[in-house]
Amino acid sequence: ELAFIEENGIAAAAIGYRYEQKLFDGKQIYVDDLTTLEEHRGKGHAGRLLDFVFDLARQRGYACVTLDSGPARHDAHRLYLNKGFIISSMHFTKKL
Repeated sequence: ELAFIEENGIAAAAIGYRYEQKLFDGKQIYVDDLTTLEEHRGKGHAGRLLDFVFDLARQRGYACVTLDSGPARHDAHRLYLNKGFIISSMHFTKKL
């Protein structure tokens, strides 16, 4: 699924998400991507998009919203922590 905030006829910010169910933490929405065009940052768009996904999860009775983030994305991490996310794991990848 994809949601976005439009400003002056363009998608200033967008969030991509999907519905999942995992053994460990049940039904959840996983955020694949959250992005804001550089010239539109600092306007609260990313936070509003996360709130939109939180509301979807609550309405559908989902246990949580999850996402992964690159280790150097400090501004994004600040937003996630301010929105109540916790750092619950490390994500490992092996390229083949």
